[in-house]
Amino acid sequence: MLILRQNNRGFTLVEVMVAIVITMVGVVGLLKSIEVAMAHNLGNQLRDEAVLVAEKSMAFQKVRPFSQILPGTVQVGSRLRSAQPNFYTVTQSITDWTTAKQVIIRVTWNYKGTQYSHEIRSVRSE
Repeated sequence: MLILRQNNRGFTLVEVMVAIVITMVGVVGLLKSIEVAMAHNLGNQLRDEAVLVAEKSMAFQKVRPFSQILPGTVQVGSRLRSAQPNFYTVTQSITDWTTAKQVIIRVTWNYKGTQYSHEIRSVRSE
């Protein structure tokens, strides 16, 4: 009588290769999700910084003498570290009424080829 022995002590090369492919697909998916999360995080940080730039500009206009509140445009550099340098364009518009001025501050910036903006308004009287 002939008895066949089965060798169950290890993995075959095909099983190892399939396990490696499955693991690599999982790792690539994980890395892509980290990349997407970092891009969203940077976009949110740029927006938060733009809000701070607008608030600082408005606070500066509120303490200036009434006659020196004038329209203008300036560029402000970003403090965030990123792959590309970011700049904010701060545009200040004034609507002059008789005893008051409406100050409109608009901050614009570019991120990944798209332009974004944030705008605040306030009224200042004499």
